[in-house]
Amino acid sequence: MPNVSPQKDRGLGSYLAALNRCALLSAEEERALVQRYRTCTRCQHEFPRGDIASRCPCGASRDLAARARLVESVLRYGVTVARKYAMMFGRSGRATGLLEVLVSAANLGVLTAVDQFEPAFGTRLITYADLWIREKIRAELDTMGLIRISKARQAQHRSQKEPSAEPLITFEDTRVAEALPGPEKPEEHLLNTYGRDLVQQAISELDMNPRDKYVLLAYVGLKEDPKTLDQIAARVGLSGEGVRKVKRRGLELLRQRLAARDVNGSTDVFTST
Repeated sequence: MPNVSPQKDRGLGSYLAALNRCALLSAEEERALVQRYRTCTRCQHEFPRGDIASRCPCGASRDLAARARLVESVLRYGVTVARKYAMMFGRSGRATGLLEVLVSAANLGVLTAVDQFEPAFGTRLITYADLWIREKIRAELDTMGLIRISKARQAQHRSQKEPSAEPLITFEDTRVAEALPGPEKPEEHLLNTYGRDLVQQAISELDMNPRDKYVLLAYVGLKEDPKTLDQIAARVGLSGEGVRKVKRRGLELLRQRLAARDVNGSTDVFTST
């Protein structure tokens, strides 16, 4: 697993290059890794979420390699979120090396999310981690005096309770509050993570007919129009359910194609329905 602190013995560029070598996880792989990390192979003891003990009461070591694989699958997304905040606050000139600081905070959010995550939540790890990543970044910005977090949220952060989707934060400047990045739509995150050119090239290589490729290109935002699945359906002459089936198949093929290229990033978009 890449060192989760980009400031130690490496530049941020080298750190990101290491993240690029981390392969994608499917939903099934994610669940299997959580099971490996949470269950003792010797006595089948199940560790509750949030338990970070390295050994089971029976003395056996936990499968920390499984935990490391879960962590590295989300680290690049943490960097993406940290970049958005750094671009916003870095322009003010009030912080030096802000990106590296926020990347470290995002990584702490990833570590916390992996330890607290439970597949029974009905969501993917990256969706759950998004809340913790933003929680840790905003706590760091509060420490630096760039934002002010409410007392209720400060208490929640100290207690390590689940962060809410609606952060209780007040700001020095209302323009900052309006500009703070919120969770990305899956298709937006796909393009922001991999880049438009790479996604378009990968789709062109898929074993799909031109109509189905058009559906996928339109869904991920590589066509100016149409925008919604219903509009796409009307354009290509399929039912809404037909377009959804094409989309699901196309996203799975795209996930496999990007994984074959050994490109790291979020896989949450690949399981949308």
